[in-house]
Amino acid sequence: MGCGVWGGNRLTLETWMKKSTVGLIVILFSSIAFGQVEYGSIMHDGLEREYIMYVPSSSGPNGPLVFSLHGYDVSAEDHMNYTFMKEVADTAGFIVCYPKAIDDRWNSGINFQTPNVDDVGFISALIDTLQADYAIDLDRIYVFGFSNGGAMTVRLACELNDRFAKAASVSGAMTRTTTASCNSAFPIPMLFMHGTADPIVLYNGVGGPAGQFSVEETMDQWLAINGCVLPADTIRLPDIDPWDGGYIDVFIHRNCTENSSVVLYKMYGVGHTWPGWSEEWEVTFPIFGPTNRDIIADVELWKFFNSDSFSINGVWAINLELSSSFMIIGRRPAMIAVTAQITNTDDHSYTAHAIIQSFDSTLVDSILLFDDGEHGDGSALDGLVGGTIQPQSMESHFSVHVSTMDLDDNEYLGPHGLATFTTIGPIVYDGQDSTSSNSSSYFFTLTLANNGLAATASDIGAKISTSDMCVGSIISGFAHYGDISAGGSSMQPSFYEFKVVINSICASAEVLLIPFDIEISSEGFTYWTDSFVLAVPPGIGIGVEDEITELPTEYALSNAYPNPFNPTTTIEYTLPKSREVRLTVYNLLAEEVTSLVDGFQQAGNHQVIWDASNFTSGIYFYRLQAGDFVQTRKMLLLK
Repeated sequence: MGCGVWGGNRLTLETWMKKSTVGLIVILFSSIAFGQVEYGSIMHDGLEREYIMYVPSSSGPNGPLVFSLHGYDVSAEDHMNYTFMKEVADTAGFIVCYPKAIDDRWNSGINFQTPNVDDVGFISALIDTLQADYAIDLDRIYVFGFSNGGAMTVRLACELNDRFAKAASVSGAMTRTTTASCNSAFPIPMLFMHGTADPIVLYNGVGGPAGQFSVEETMDQWLAINGCVLPADTIRLPDIDPWDGGYIDVFIHRNCTENSSVVLYKMYGVGHTWPGWSEEWEVTFPIFGPTNRDIIADVELWKFFNSDSFSINGVWAINLELSSSFMIIGRRPAMIAVTAQITNTDDHSYTAHAIIQSFDSTLVDSILLFDDGEHGDGSALDGLVGGTIQPQSMESHFSVHVSTMDLDDNEYLGPHGLATFTTIGPIVYDGQDSTSSNSSSYFFTLTLANNGLAATASDIGAKISTSDMCVGSIISGFAHYGDISAGGSSMQPSFYEFKVVINSICASAEVLLIPFDIEISSEGFTYWTDSFVLAVPPGIGIGVEDEITELPTEYALSNAYPNPFNPTTTIEYTLPKSREVRLTVYNLLAEEVTSLVDGFQQAGNHQVIWDASNFTSGIYFYRLQAGDFVQTRKMLLLK
């Protein structure tokens, strides 16, 4: 299924780009660049300042120039190679400049950079040099950056806004010191892209007089600087890659002074990564968090730079859902209702289809979706489309996506979104074994059975939950069962564990009858639910007051304190269960610099003091891994 979905996604992105204000841009991304890479340097403020130029063969005189600023401790060469602006330039014909910061750290106004390096003056002088060397159009000079380069971009937009036509920051901060230097005499259109789960440049900002604004505060600052009037146009982008786990809302503020629009790409669940990076990036550098692959950042940036009035146009589906109230025959779905919300920016005529595909790709089918109020789609012409899937008799897992056809522009878009259903099984509760207990906890195992006729249910997992007040906490509530063949059953290899609270109600019964719900998954998707009642014998439990001082109920990694620090800081974390634990410190290049904990630890509250006397100033990340739990936080060493 993966190959088919990815092929559709790539086509979808190209089609979407064609429908943008860029016009006829169609980019077929590859590792081959067709332009020329040139290296140069100038003297500024007593320092030799270097830069890299990318000049595509399609560029001509009086063309646009785009500055691309690298991140903290990342070279300009690496930044040029891991972003895709060269490929965009090959098609659109603009020149790209990749300036180099001193020690790969821009003086963006954040206090861990060298304060006496004049990066603003360097960029201004570089514009003069490039104007003479490349005959660029001075009215079409743009700048964007990532991370520290994004923060530097914001500073340039404040202090050199008379030299740039537009600016964009990806995962970069606006500092409070930068705000004081902003020149509102030259409003400049601004675009921001930021992940809500960014562990490096926090979406909610960092306090203090020299700290960074939150993204929302940054937007408020630029709305004020550019004289924008609310409200914004809000668009949910299509979920082109449903496997990346995130989605994007775009907020476009158009009603601003001198057409100086302010745009935010709010990327939900996304970390400190470049939109469009491959899955391999997340595997290699997990501390930076998830990557969104619904867009390619460079394409969106150029659309913004190259438009007189930025907009996103097209017809696509969002909020794909399968009905939870299936018609059930023999505990298997006989009819499944599917709905999706259609975004139709220009009120074009369209058709929408649900694409149904078995996980092994042996079956591919589609149904037409309607907006007539007669197919479980709400009211007629309300933008909600619906239809009914009649599953085949074969036992398999199925994926559902939605595609659209813009009949006015003859443009196909999709498939988008992801929902799943199954005709395997069902997998059901088939008994329990109460194996052991102690003074406060109760341990038991469950047996699950596959009531299907033919197919094996793969990679089965089951999560228990209860709202019973006699259960103080569930310590171990998920178990793996492996594969269960049709007609077979499986008992979990590990125990479920929960704590029983003894109070006036729970202590009154000789035997506690506790109801539990089970969510049963296969290959990571939850398909079945069931329930059971567990009989807990007397003499097990802890008092309510004791529960407060008992073991922690969840894994957690706290903020280091102090932070910033010099040279020591304290890191605290909690373990609800005894586990093999690794607490590791990384630098900005995702290189491990020291291991603070590496071994088995008992459940409870833990504390580690890191002495960084032998380390250089800068940003570091500390990562806790305990079983399946992984969390990363940031700290700043200032000497």
